[in-house]
Amino acid sequence: MLLAISALVLLTFCVALTVVTTRRNAVIRGEIPFSYYRVFRGAEPTDLVLKTTNNFKNLLETPTLFYVVCILAIVLKYETTLMMSLAWLYVLLRVVHSYIHLTYNNVIHRLYAFGSSLIVILIMFVVLVANRGFA
Repeated sequence: MLLAISALVLLTFCVALTVVTTRRNAVIRGEIPFSYYRVFRGAEPTDLVLKTTNNFKNLLETPTLFYVVCILAIVLKYETTLMMSLAWLYVLLRVVHSYIHLTYNNVIHRLYAFGSSLIVILIMFVVLVANRGFA
């Protein structure tokens, strides 16, 4: 579980670096004034700045449920093959979601990756509660 958690943290930091680089480049190219970033007003951000920022925000939202279920599985000593497989499937789906979002950005493909990742988290919680929730 800890490796899957670490992989998602690594993805989050990679996307954060992409956000910083994208914003810096937009300022250097004169697409957005540096002052825009004080309160995120006074200019219209580029599509690239918006989608990288949004993807980073996505990695700070529903993945918190993933972290919770993984930590619960560790604490409750329920790191089964099924839970490990689901954890890695979730991470893979988040990588796919980020790849789609940061490259060709097809909304339907992104929705499938996102929706599938939510289903995986739900399954992880159901499995964990069914096997440890009443113990």
